[in-house]
Amino acid sequence: MSREEQTKAFLEERDYRRRKYSLERSFGQFKKQTEELKSELMEAMGITTPAAWLNRLRGYAIPNLEEEEKINAIFAKRGITENIWGMAAETEEVESNNTL
Repeated sequence: MSREEQTKAFLEERDYRRRKYSLERSFGQFKKQTEELKSELMEAMGITTPAAWLNRLRGYAIPNLEEEEKINAIFAKRGITENIWGMAAETEEVESNNTL
């Protein structure tokens, strides 16, 4: 596999993870109490650094089943039970336009 093919495969995998595991869609629905929500999510995922938070928010790290259940419960407690996982619609639109 050439370097170019490797890069393309890496970018496709990264974009797939962002679409599937990102928390941008659900987290972006909150305009207030974001720090409280962020702290609760970080605790549920067992992360402590801003870099780890951004990796999870953007979907670069895949949550295990226990983390996924905790995250779903946190959002359900706030009334969000659908469209928890994935990129925000605006982000998806920008990403798709950048690939043209």
